Amino acid sequence: MIRTDLSMEYFTKYFEKNKLGKLYLPNGLVNTLDGNAGTSQFFINLTDLYKLATGWKINRTEVPLKDIFEIICFGDSVQHPGFREEGFERRKYFVAGPKVTRIRKEVIKPKYADFLVITESGKCYSEKSLDPTTVMVGMDYRDSVPVMTEGGINVTYRGIGEISHKSTINDPTIADMIKKGVPIFSNGILEEIVGRSIISKETPRTIYWDETRNGLLTGKIE
Repeated sequence: MIRTDLSMEYFTKYFEKNKLGKLYLPNGLVNTLDGNAGTSQFFINLTDLYKLATGWKINRTEVPLKDIFEIICFGDSVQHPGFREEGFERRKYFVAGPKVTRIRKEVIKPKYADFLVITESGKCYSEKSLDPTTVMVGMDYRDSVPVMTEGGINVTYRGIGEISHKSTINDPTIADMIKKGVPIFSNGILEEIVGRSIISKETPRTIYWDETRNGLLTGKIE
């Protein structure tokens, strides 16, 4: 796999050829219901991401492709490390002794992957969302439960003019994106933002791209 982020032109090219595959995220699991029922790495469908990010309709897009500078994945699905720490108090000997503070680690299990689209115009595009894909599993309808087979997607927008010293302090989305975001389709804007921000980048995460035997573009964030 190639370690790099790709341009929007590349993203569009694969979309138009119907050759977009999956994007695998480091946190979370989905259920597999094929011949080998079980779980696999959390993922979203890149075709769904393209349609949401661009506001795709038949023969047009709500967000002009030339207006999109960058698409960045951030939030729970790429948080590093993949767990949260929570402090709690308990008795040293369960029911007796002094109280001591322990640390509990909670594994992150996202249902959605969050994406920030940075635009040139700063136009207020509406946020978009696609629910996770679920299927009902059980012996019959009375004891069936929904299980997730594909992650959902949340897309939000910010104009390049909003990415300033002031907004990185006051806007939690931008602050979180700078610290923990992973560019997936980019022209280098994030590096410029980090360079002039008082918030430093924290994540070691990066993205790798490859093509399947069928020519589908597939990404993996590690």
